[in-house]
Amino acid sequence: MSAQITYSASVITTLTLKIRRKGDLMATGELLDKKLREIRTKREVLLQPAPNYESYKTMLERGFLVRYNYESTAIEGNPLTQIEHDGILNRDQCPNTDRMRSVYEAINHADAFYYVNQHAIEPLNEERLLTLHKLLMSHLLDGGKYRTCNITVRGATHPFPPYTELPQLMNQFFTGLEEKRLSLTKYELAAWAHEEFVSIHPFVDGNGRMARLIMNYILLSYDCLPISVPIEKKEEYFKMLDNYYTDRNIIPLVELIVQQEEREADRVIKVMEPLSYPLIIDYNELHNRYPLKEDYIKELRIIMDSYREEIEKRRGFLSNLQKNNATKE
Repeated sequence: MSAQITYSASVITTLTLKIRRKGDLMATGELLDKKLREIRTKREVLLQPAPNYESYKTMLERGFLVRYNYESTAIEGNPLTQIEHDGILNRDQCPNTDRMRSVYEAINHADAFYYVNQHAIEPLNEERLLTLHKLLMSHLLDGGKYRTCNITVRGATHPFPPYTELPQLMNQFFTGLEEKRLSLTKYELAAWAHEEFVSIHPFVDGNGRMARLIMNYILLSYDCLPISVPIEKKEEYFKMLDNYYTDRNIIPLVELIVQQEEREADRVIKVMEPLSYPLIIDYNELHNRYPLKEDYIKELRIIMDSYREEIEKRRGFLSNLQKNNATKE
């Protein structure tokens, strides 16, 4: 199976505009040698056919989905590797059948995130939350229903509310979600919703994955990039959630969300960068500014002239992309 993420026009435009031309002009022969090597490398990129924006977008979507799927399920103990997640989601490959529960968890999580991405333009209400949980638990248990028993969670230092209080607590959760939208920043709201949901633990299973899906639901509703909690931050992350029960402090999770969105932005920029080399340098300007050896200038002239047309095509492509996205705004 293959699920896709759709980044909004404003997200792509914002991130594309953040891309900057790398490096200043070189003043010494040694540094210029390095620049020439970089130029040759970039030349190979620029001589490729004019880029297809959709192919870049698909690369971003699949890359994030696999990583998010892996990290969000691994945090909860799913043994599948990131490579196995990629095989399941993008290549219709299934690992050993003795781990079918793990496979279903991977497929279900991708389906649930696809639902989040499709519906984030709409307010998160109880109906959508229960639908999300039903997708997450497909083939595993009867999802989409609040628990009807009390639960304990290994490693938690506090009890979770009795099931009899869930209707009232979840009603307060959705009310708080709307009210706090007026007073909290988007990152604070995403952190609060995540922490509050985990503290309630309204389902028998899947509460952690649901909390991270809810967090991304809110981020996407604000045209932010979705984020993934790195597996290496598992212990730090669990401590944040556990501490919230006593101190109601959302700031550590807010900081983690912002940190991880910056990570995702860097990944997007890295993938989008071949679209945006504006480029490199004008050799006449270079010659006027620095007393360079004639052979350097000659090589620069040959390299630049050989693909100036491709550079202009690339510039035009990016310019049209930005104009189209600005129009959609």
